[in-house]
Amino acid sequence: MDFPQPTTLTTKRDNRLMMYGVIIAFFFIPIAGFLFVAGLPTGLPRLFASRLVTWADIGVLYFYAKKVERQKFLLWTENRYDALFYIKWLFLLFLLVICCGIIARLPTLFGYHDDVRMLQKMMALVNSNKFGLVFTLITAGVTEELIMRGYILPRLELVFKNPHLALVITSLLFAALHYGYHNIGELIFTFCFAVVFGSHYQIYKNISILMIMHILVDLIAVVAHHPQ
Repeated sequence: MDFPQPTTLTTKRDNRLMMYGVIIAFFFIPIAGFLFVAGLPTGLPRLFASRLVTWADIGVLYFYAKKVERQKFLLWTENRYDALFYIKWLFLLFLLVICCGIIARLPTLFGYHDDVRMLQKMMALVNSNKFGLVFTLITAGVTEELIMRGYILPRLELVFKNPHLALVITSLLFAALHYGYHNIGELIFTFCFAVVFGSHYQIYKNISILMIMHILVDLIAVVAHHPQ
């Protein structure tokens, strides 16, 4: 698969500032979570606060891009497509996500039994409150795509002048954000998920369909874990 090569010329200072931005994008959430969320009561208060932190990350990155990098938050202009494009790719992305899920289950073929307690606990918490469910789905779908695919991926591509390396690093960072579940299958799934979504964004430069698909995937996951 051929990816379009980055065409924007950048200086060493530009690259340094963009790398600082990538560091901020990745570490803001765990640091802010430790400072402002960890002390809250477990349950819905901590859930809502953690989601607000991710929205705050968007605000910080937007300010950093405008005032420090002096460029747009989304470096790649959003391409517009007809309805058929969205219908086709929602279906194809869904099939690719299923493939990611199959790959994520491969360790079980070798007798590995994953720890699903943390993941189940999170799903039960999200399912316990309708507003929390909607807020969590929208937050994950919008903010994770804006941060990982919209902000980090294009900047790494400019810095390294290599779209494949940028895709791999971004996918590893995305998987690392889900380390808190302590679940190998989840790490494999999120890495493969990020490769699929990152590749799509590199080729088609349309982040809105990724947001929609991300929300739908998370919704299906939550429904699948809903207590009967």
